[in-house]
Amino acid sequence: LMTVERHFFCLFVMGEVLLTLTLISGTYHVLQAVTPENLHKAIFSFLAWISFGIACFGHWRLGWRGKRMIIYAISGIILLTIGYFGSRLI
Repeated sequence: LMTVERHFFCLFVMGEVLLTLTLISGTYHVLQAVTPENLHKAIFSFLAWISFGIACFGHWRLGWRGKRMIIYAISGIILLTIGYFGSRLI
């Protein structure tokens, strides 16, 4: 069980790094084409990045585990899903 938890947090941190790189590279695109369709994607992605960042920091410095981490992870996933599929419905 400890191995699974360690792999979960490694994947969690890698996901945060990749999301950071995506937001940095996507900033150029959003600045070139500021439209309502692109703006909500950026906002929801940024909110998810904050949620994942708080979870990573909480685990690293405060030792968060279990239910609190799952709440932050699912919150970030929901925000990313709304940003992605919300743009597909419009």
